[in-house]
Amino acid sequence: MSSPMFFVNLVTVIAIMVSPAQLAEARAFFVFGDSLVDNGNNNYLATTARADSSPYGVDYPTPTGRFSNGLNLPDIITLNSVAKNYLLVPTSPLPGSVNIIRMFRQFEYFQEYQRRVTEMVGQQQSQRLVNQALVLITLGGNDFVNNYFLVPLSARSRQFSLPDYCRYLVSEYRKILLRLYELGSRRVLVTSTGPLGCVPAELAMRSRNGECVPEIQQAANIFNPLLVQLIQQLNSQLGSDVFVSANAFSMNMDFISNPQRFGFETAKVACCGQGPYNGLGLCTRLSNLFPKRYVYAFWDSFHPSERANRLIVQQFMILQLLNDPNPGVRQAVTLCIEVCSSLDGAGCRRGQVGQWRTRQRPFTFNEIVLRNRLTALVINGDNFCRLLQQGILQAHGLETVNNGDAAIELIASGAKFDLILIDMLLPILDGLEATRRIRAMGVTCKMMGVHLEASRT
Repeated sequence: MSSPMFFVNLVTVIAIMVSPAQLAEARAFFVFGDSLVDNGNNNYLATTARADSSPYGVDYPTPTGRFSNGLNLPDIITLNSVAKNYLLVPTSPLPGSVNIIRMFRQFEYFQEYQRRVTEMVGQQQSQRLVNQALVLITLGGNDFVNNYFLVPLSARSRQFSLPDYCRYLVSEYRKILLRLYELGSRRVLVTSTGPLGCVPAELAMRSRNGECVPEIQQAANIFNPLLVQLIQQLNSQLGSDVFVSANAFSMNMDFISNPQRFGFETAKVACCGQGPYNGLGLCTRLSNLFPKRYVYAFWDSFHPSERANRLIVQQFMILQLLNDPNPGVRQAVTLCIEVCSSLDGAGCRRGQVGQWRTRQRPFTFNEIVLRNRLTALVINGDNFCRLLQQGILQAHGLETVNNGDAAIELIASGAKFDLILIDMLLPILDGLEATRRIRAMGVTCKMMGVHLEASRT
């Protein structure tokens, strides 16, 4: 059984180390980012920005340092993937954001980690593990809200105009991504900045009438396209799609613009905090804490709730599958997306999956059947797209069942699949529990948790 090992210098880096036999087959997951993905590194920094005391972790066994009521983005990604090896380091690309692990230090930790793995399994296996790993990197937010827009006037805002600052950030990001490549990373999910002007903290300090703060939104609108352009340039330069762009701005704006559509009551007020919109300061025992946490898009002044994180990860995972090296996997997911989209208004309420229409010419069913020779299983809820339950997916090579128990019985009978899409809101056997049980049965194919929700009662 794997056990945690801690490397402590001025800060702590967490790496779950497994046995050499396990490591040889592991799919690693490395995370570089800010507090959106912090699992407790800030606990060891001289900073007040910590989440290691209640009410943080109220839906987790204990507060751990996650800026969430429960799970955060890396946690949920690991639950929805085959990742077995986990290294996380929170950061900012620029030195202006205080009390954060700098990138040069992070890469030193990453190299130290690789040296330790090499001692365990040898150079070839260690390199293979890093090359095949999924890397998540989420930077930029701190460099705006805790640097450029830091009141009254930051040094950076006096040094740069906003467009020039965004270009400067992207130039620094380029160095970071190329260094990741030099260190062996070959599959890197790069998130854009979210809608920074819409978080409760900015609404409390700068907003008029609860509207998103225009100047901060403008920063994201300038920075994010430059980041996408950088990723395209790097992939062209490297001759491979190493870096995948994830539009976190769009993902978050979906439920900020229309929270009710996603089951939230509000995306303006944080579940825990104080002041206008509960947006001032951190969540503490003295804060206003609303009991129905699942109806809030934001947990505290800056960070999404666990439920919002699940929606974001769902779209990350769909993006990963749409960029999978296996064309069969890409086509199977495209089929599900196109079917959901085509059935909008015909018994299927358009959900997150329906928003992921590919920009390429849509495949027809016949084209997908001819080009896609893998078998997929869709585990969906009782009311998911009635027309799908009448056989559309089955007719095109996708088996369907309507609850987790039925899926487990099907797999136990010997059925083999190349791809499993599982509705995380199953009416019978929770989607996460179904995922755990299926994995426990030795299933190693790609699995993705999605939110294939129809109009449920």
